[in-house]
Amino acid sequence: MLIGLLLIAATVANGVVMWPRVHGAVVLVAGTPVRATPAPLGDSLFNLPEGTADRILGEHQDFVFVQIKPDIRGWVARASIAAVVPVDRQGGRFLAAALLSRRRRCR
Repeated sequence: MLIGLLLIAATVANGVVMWPRVHGAVVLVAGTPVRATPAPLGDSLFNLPEGTADRILGEHQDFVFVQIKPDIRGWVARASIAAVVPVDRQGGRFLAAALLSRRRRCR
């Protein structure tokens, strides 16, 4: 019983620690508009350059709510970003899995 509780506690703690790293994303399309609302005709707040790293906070239909900096958030078209996968625990480097697969298909 005690071992089961310890395993559950370890799993929850791991989820809390890994949450920000698992929900990372990178912008694939240069000039991607960040919108105030999740709608194609919503007000564009600013544009993001290709390669900008951000964090996924939520989703709605074809849009993803992202955080670029602690105080900068907005909606981005799902087709303009790709989720990133952690590669190295110590170095904090990330591999943009979707970006790499996209480049391989283009060759």
